[in-house]
Amino acid sequence: MRPTLAVRAALVAIGVALPLCHRKGGTGSSASSGGSGGVTPIGVLAPSAGGAHPALPPQGGAAGNASNTNAGPPEWLTDPTLWRPVPAADFGMPECQVFETTQPLPLPALTWQPCGSGCSEADAIPPGEGAAVPRMGVVDAGGQARLVLSAYHVVRTATEFFRLNLVQDLESGLFLGGVLGRASNTLTWAPCSFAGGYAQPEFLLLLGSATKDAPPFQIDAYFDINTGKYTWAIPALLIEKTPILSMNFSVDAPGGTSLAVGGGGVAIWPDPSSSAWQVLETVSPSFQGAGYGDLGIWSDIQPDLSSRLRGWKGDGEGIRTLVDPIPGPTCDVSLSPTHVAGYARPGQGRVCENPTNPIQFWVAPRLPDGSVGKPDVLLTIPGLPAGVGRAGVKTWGEYGAMLLGPTDANGNPIPKEEYFLVIRLADKALWRVRTRPGRGMHQDAWALTDKYIYFGETGANFNDTQQIQHLVRLELAQLDVMAERLP
Repeated sequence: MRPTLAVRAALVAIGVALPLCHRKGGTGSSASSGGSGGVTPIGVLAPSAGGAHPALPPQGGAAGNASNTNAGPPEWLTDPTLWRPVPAADFGMPECQVFETTQPLPLPALTWQPCGSGCSEADAIPPGEGAAVPRMGVVDAGGQARLVLSAYHVVRTATEFFRLNLVQDLESGLFLGGVLGRASNTLTWAPCSFAGGYAQPEFLLLLGSATKDAPPFQIDAYFDINTGKYTWAIPALLIEKTPILSMNFSVDAPGGTSLAVGGGGVAIWPDPSSSAWQVLETVSPSFQGAGYGDLGIWSDIQPDLSSRLRGWKGDGEGIRTLVDPIPGPTCDVSLSPTHVAGYARPGQGRVCENPTNPIQFWVAPRLPDGSVGKPDVLLTIPGLPAGVGRAGVKTWGEYGAMLLGPTDANGNPIPKEEYFLVIRLADKALWRVRTRPGRGMHQDAWALTDKYIYFGETGANFNDTQQIQHLVRLELAQLDVMAERLP
């Protein structure tokens, strides 16, 4: 499906920066809606080093900090009772064999250690090496909210290269499942690899090719948090045949649905067992979106920079307008069972990327009849200059938060200076939450729950912005103790 690009061209012409795709994780800029380094729109092939096909990473994939061992692999990696082949992912054969878990993995659970009043931290697995392309979010698991982390890990032995995408419940600390690609350690290209794929952790994107120069395929998978089972979208598709849209997000009910927005269209993947996409809108000013439960939402940015909130449910009624207008231009949105939140950046130039434009945080209640109430701007931040992370705004319970990063005069992010602004919705109480000195926050690895704000953190001597070494959680009720209260 190739949606028309008329709306994209109109928005770019007036300086609205369209977000880049979450499907191909890269080193993004906190001043940009979708990052600016290595992130590629769906179906567009970016140059790469090493002579591999341009859509595939060089050997080593996303995790350059792979575990190296001249001994054999850990026993759990080759235990036939823990893994079964994925026939639908045979496009990397014979160079890469893909497996999925049959049961939760017997890996040590997270061990949370105190790091101050109301603060706990845990090592990312494997300890000290980092987890790449992390995605963190609250998932609707049959009506129960569960906080989940999906991340990419690599183990290299003398003869084999093991690529893993593992799904972990952050509250219990248990590893719920994963996907494994096994390839020879002698290859100079990656016959299979995982991409960031989605803004939410329960969906997975696997890329692969049978030979170095063959056109690459992709296959999507949905992980059911309750059953621990994957559903694969078959048949696999050539990357060039997938929708050229900007970002994907998921709706957990009914049964796992994916929506794609931005880039001039709206598309849906209604059945996780089929790779057939359906076009919902071919001319659309859709921008950024989010999903939870049975509702997917996104912001439209019109050529005059006004915005409205659009939505989709699996009730047969298709796309609907939820609120018109909302503060414009709204650059990102989020939702919980009780609220919808977003941030707008009115101003000049590429409005969502311009670090000197003001930032407006707004929130709207979700009403008992399924509608969304009138938005209320709770906070306006003058141009700092500051950029907003890719997962720039979130809400849960009685709180909302934004991930911000100071920039230099040219709009470039200042490394390891990111911070959260956390706002209590009822009384607009505001806190600035910083990470520890010398450490950074990952743009895609943070979430709010009823009790905590969680985030992935890089180490003091760790410069890869696509990996996390630690997980941190802070009690929202203790923010006056551990954070800076702002007027």
